[in-house]
Amino acid sequence: MSKNDMRVKLIETVKHLLSDTDNPAALTSRAIGAAANVNPAVINYYFGSKDALVSTAIEEQIADAAERFRAAPADGTPALKRLHTMLWELTEQVIHYQPFTQTALSYTLLHGTIETPRYILPLIREHFGNQKDETECRVLAHVLLSYLVLLYFREDAFAQYAGIDLRKREERKRLLDILLHLFFEGDTYGSDQLSE
Repeated sequence: MSKNDMRVKLIETVKHLLSDTDNPAALTSRAIGAAANVNPAVINYYFGSKDALVSTAIEEQIADAAERFRAAPADGTPALKRLHTMLWELTEQVIHYQPFTQTALSYTLLHGTIETPRYILPLIREHFGNQKDETECRVLAHVLLSYLVLLYFREDAFAQYAGIDLRKREERKRLLDILLHLFFEGDTYGSDQLSE
């Protein structure tokens, strides 16, 4: 089996295990190895650590969701509304994997590549047209997503500070509205326009 094939096998195994459990303690190297029918030591060989593997699997799940939105036809919907919908769906993915996201978010912030902003970058470019150059759009995409990751990583402290509890759906919607208002100079589509 090639190195790439083994990496894919391990990632797909973790994705499957993620769908079967809400308990991070159950997602051990031994459990992953047993499910993939490999020695658990291969996890460190191919990924450096179990946390890196789990982070990669979660990032792929989130990237798959983002790609579905990015690939969807615009059908006349303004870029900012599509960005709002995409960010909402991405944050819901983070909530869905909540028991695992502390490790994954920490790993992504400290060791991950800067890839995720590329999913929202086309919508930011489209929204601003020629009002902002490529560097400004890239910085905005990175800052917006990094800030969201940080808020979810420190959700308890943020709730104490800002009074917004990210565990509550309506408050997550409110936060997204606030952020888009701040980042896009007041041109937002409110969470009241999100489909339930």
